[in-house]
Amino acid sequence: MQSKYISFWRNSKHSRFVLFKKAPLEIFLQYAQKSPDSMEAGGILLGEIHKLGFIVTLATKPQSADIQKRAYFERSVLGHQEIANSQSKKTLGRTVYLGEWHTHYEKDPLPSCLDIYEWKKLASLNNIQPLLTVIVGTEQLHVETVTLAEQELFFPV
Repeated sequence: MQSKYISFWRNSKHSRFVLFKKAPLEIFLQYAQKSPDSMEAGGILLGEIHKLGFIVTLATKPQSADIQKRAYFERSVLGHQEIANSQSKKTLGRTVYLGEWHTHYEKDPLPSCLDIYEWKKLASLNNIQPLLTVIVGTEQLHVETVTLAEQELFFPV
């Protein structure tokens, strides 16, 4: 399956990158909201952290304990944590938690105030900084990193 989403992203200074491998892009495409009554979906992003960026190797699918509504997604720890632990063990610790993804029924998605609030809360709880965040739209992705102090947008290359 060929993804319509771009795999390589850079920040405006071209000093940091995000590279999505094929598997997470296929998950994004599978769960993108295709109609106005589709439910939001989401999960966690797993991969490798490098000095200049992230390589995203896996995006978890929505799990049965997650809450999915038309314009709301709440990720449960159940299921996602087990997948993260398994991937970390399988790769001898190279695969780590990078951040979060979820869908919006928008062509060019933008984060809501609730999205930003939740991302900042996660960034404050997490040892991994910055937190990688992705919103999957119907046509495009919104990719950024979030810390308590700032948000940094990434752009497709």
